[in-house]
Amino acid sequence: MIVSFNYSLANKNWSLIFLSLLAILFPFTGAAAHNILFWLAVISFFFSTPFYRNLKIVIKNPVAQLSLIIFFFISISLVWNGYTTDAINGLFKYKEFIFIALLPAAMLNGKTARIVTIFFITGLLLALIASYLIYFDFFRPNGHYNSFSGRILHGLQMNVLLLFLLYQVFIKKRNQIISIIISLLIIVNILIIEPSRTAQITMLSVEFLFIVIYLIDNPVHEEIKALTIPLLFIIFTVAIFNFASIKTLTKTNPLPTDLLEVTEKDLRNSDPRAAFYINGLNLIAKKPITGFGLGNIEEPYQSLRKKQISQKNEDKYGVTNNLHNQFLQISVEIGVIGGLIFSIFVISTLFTEANIALKSGIFLITLISNAFNSSFLDHGDGWILLLTLSLLIVHSSPSEQIEKVAAK
Repeated sequence: MIVSFNYSLANKNWSLIFLSLLAILFPFTGAAAHNILFWLAVISFFFSTPFYRNLKIVIKNPVAQLSLIIFFFISISLVWNGYTTDAINGLFKYKEFIFIALLPAAMLNGKTARIVTIFFITGLLLALIASYLIYFDFFRPNGHYNSFSGRILHGLQMNVLLLFLLYQVFIKKRNQIISIIISLLIIVNILIIEPSRTAQITMLSVEFLFIVIYLIDNPVHEEIKALTIPLLFIIFTVAIFNFASIKTLTKTNPLPTDLLEVTEKDLRNSDPRAAFYINGLNLIAKKPITGFGLGNIEEPYQSLRKKQISQKNEDKYGVTNNLHNQFLQISVEIGVIGGLIFSIFVISTLFTEANIALKSGIFLITLISNAFNSSFLDHGDGWILLLTLSLLIVHSSPSEQIEKVAAK
């Protein structure tokens, strides 16, 4: 019995080490390191007694349940769409959905969750510092200004960090000065250093969410100071936008001034994403039930474009295999039922037991990220959402449940 206990404890400790390394090194390592660290963590914890106990708790969470359902539906779509190489590769790209139900089980412990969260935030802070070093040419590998291999995951990491900090500023009231300073540095990062429309829209949405929550909890007539922090964020953000002339929501090509003259072709030519979205909807209309198969966007997109060219109705953005919208991407690949399940999966974040501010913020980040990118097809975006959603599941699982299950 003593040997068994020590063996289980050793595996838990190794699992914590691997999870902590994954959390802090995530921004600076690639797919291979992420997968190795994750599987080492899960395999280590898999052989410890608490894993199965924790899994019973995690599986009751709506986010975990729906992540398994969407992965199951994606998997069985191979039956009607075929087991092609592209389909198998596409299935592996959606592995985060199965991991979302496994990773929290390895973290469902108060101490483990706190340590992994601290390491995760530290890794994001290091990524923020790195972005400034690169921007000011202190560290610029391969001649690129933005991050170690391009933009730091569409600014998604910075918005997750911003969410944690605004939670401290508006809800917890801890280390407000430090959190405000770092929040302002993140805003500058997203607006100037790594400008991205998706990141900017996400940032403004998260800011607005916490401003509203703060004003609700602190009515103006009770406390004049309630407007101080929100106004600082608003004034600073507007000033940066005006100073930097950021292109948020601006189009590549202007539309006709008379809206009655706007055609579908005009809309598609106005912006690459507009072309992807409209053409994606056209593809869904062709095969709404079964879809075209996992990883099989390019071929039907090419056929649609040939038809548009023959009708002189083509846009200028060419063929793609990534619609930059996860809702459309899944619907085109496996049908509208799959897209509906994925939509419910995103909404399910609002039905966890976590704090309203945190779960609403994570919902916004997940929704906006997937509305403007096929985030679970992008390794970096997929993993940042995996870590974030896993922590949401962990922190929304009451400790009383753990004690009850442990007692059985």
